Amino acid sequence: MGFLDYRVRPRVLVVGNGHTYDRTALMAMFESFDGMECFLVEHPLAEKVLNPATLSDVDALVFYDMPGGDPWSGPGYQVDPSPALRDGFAALLRAGMPIVALHHAIAAWTTWPDWAEALGGALYHFPGTLRGRAVMDGGTRAEMDMTITATDPAHPLFRGLPPAFTLRDEAYLMEVFTDSVDVVARTDVELTCRNLYSMALAMTGERRSNRGWVRPDGDSAVVWTRRAGNSALAYIQPGHYGETFADPNYRRLVRNALDWTMAESPWRGAGA
Repeated sequence: MGFLDYRVRPRVLVVGNGHTYDRTALMAMFESFDGMECFLVEHPLAEKVLNPATLSDVDALVFYDMPGGDPWSGPGYQVDPSPALRDGFAALLRAGMPIVALHHAIAAWTTWPDWAEALGGALYHFPGTLRGRAVMDGGTRAEMDMTITATDPAHPLFRGLPPAFTLRDEAYLMEVFTDSVDVVARTDVELTCRNLYSMALAMTGERRSNRGWVRPDGDSAVVWTRRAGNSALAYIQPGHYGETFADPNYRRLVRNALDWTMAESPWRGAGA
């Protein structure tokens, strides 16, 4: 990662940490975006800067975080956001900060309903309550061959992309708020408790298992957009591996998502 060039706009803050990830590969993707300056801030520092005043000179946010730490050697991911983060994030949505959320960001902050509402869904580690109803833990499975197919190939997020492309990445069986998202792309992966593995079993030491796990099938949506407060937000489910970050189609999808959220959000920052 190089130095931040303050002459380049737009300027994008990438929020990471919590869940392990390939920092080098992730930031190589963002650094490949011509005419865009991207920089990384990780938790716990990230919680202190996620507010309109501190980010007044930032043009968009990317969330690739899942705070809490390694569930096999620590408290797991069932952690509460600080009051400062809750207030700062709410203020950013009111101000219309453009937001792109990637992969495991949808499994972050599972005790914070406003986070799930903003992103348009949630991946629960354990059974819980969501939107007033009981839900089972979600599921994952790594190294899955998946075809990502646009619901509308003319959508701005698919600009310069084929109507369908393939990735080898991690699939999620999660809750999708289909009543409040605009689905941009779907996967051909069978998102069922027969094909994916229980998050709760994994978190209690039984990894890659669906023993005794019964839950409803998942929705096939893997890319969507929505309005979160005054912010335009895009969510992209794949994004586990360095090979995915290097994939030209995935890079184009993420870049398009950034361009779209910035075009559709009222946020102007200090540099407007």
